[in-house]
Amino acid sequence: MRVTACAIVLLLATGALAGCVDSAATTTGSGGAPPVAAPAEVDENTGAIEGIVHDDSLNPIAGAVVAVGAPPVVETVSDATGRFSLSKVPPGTHSLYAQKLGYDAFVKSVGVVVGEVLQADILLVPTAIMEGWHNILHEVGLLGCALSWRPAVQYSGVSACGAVESPYDRFLIVWKLTGKVEEWKSVVFEAEWRSTQPVGAGLSINWEVNGCSNVGTARFARTQGQSPVRARLDDVQLEDRLENVTSGTCGKSVCSSTTKKCELFSRSFSYPDTLGTSSPADVGFTFQQKHDLYIAEFYNEVSSVDFSSIADK
Repeated sequence: MRVTACAIVLLLATGALAGCVDSAATTTGSGGAPPVAAPAEVDENTGAIEGIVHDDSLNPIAGAVVAVGAPPVVETVSDATGRFSLSKVPPGTHSLYAQKLGYDAFVKSVGVVVGEVLQADILLVPTAIMEGWHNILHEVGLLGCALSWRPAVQYSGVSACGAVESPYDRFLIVWKLTGKVEEWKSVVFEAEWRSTQPVGAGLSINWEVNGCSNVGTARFARTQGQSPVRARLDDVQLEDRLENVTSGTCGKSVCSSTTKKCELFSRSFSYPDTLGTSSPADVGFTFQQKHDLYIAEFYNEVSSVDFSSIADK
């Protein structure tokens, strides 16, 4: 449906639209109340529209801007009883609009006939307010044994010992998200631990979509080094990650279309930092490293820059 320029302006303002709006069929109210709707008028070349603006409990809504994009646009305001009338509307099929702050905008197609008054009641639905909230997920990882080395600038690694998700080796953790991914505004990924061996004090942790561990675009966050480690994504970065996951090489979605559950995975590896980050021969070995991992999900709000799930020591 094509909306005229005048109609767009109408939906953004409640004042008269100079050069765009005909006079509304109303009489002046008192004490700042909406004007009282006058009987709709027609002539030999026009029709009219009248009705009541109400909510889903049939309570009248006063002060709603109602208009029909003829052109010319004919505009009025619903009175204290919710009534409105639009007089001398050109015949034909037009868009009937209504809007009031706190309610979703209303629009529907109506047919105006010469010499007739069309009855058209309008239902306005309260705007859903998306309250911001966040949720902190916490899991304990246990890296059974892992070896990593840095032959050059890049490094490689392997995790072994124990079975996946066993009490002895939880280097792979499933995160079940609690809200709709499309409502994410920011996410904070964190991990902390106390080193259990002198050979390597660091860990490398990936938060990613399951089955996409070798696809960089499917990785939501990666952080590495000595405890604690932290990564934060804002809404722009999250949108980019989601787009890459669903349309990139991996081609998977964070949320299952069948189970309606949203999941991420964490994978932990030893980080080669025993000899210093500048050493080309750096080697790391981890044995039975327990670590706490967190995901803080922020929905319809953005986390503060200094937010952390890790308790102050």
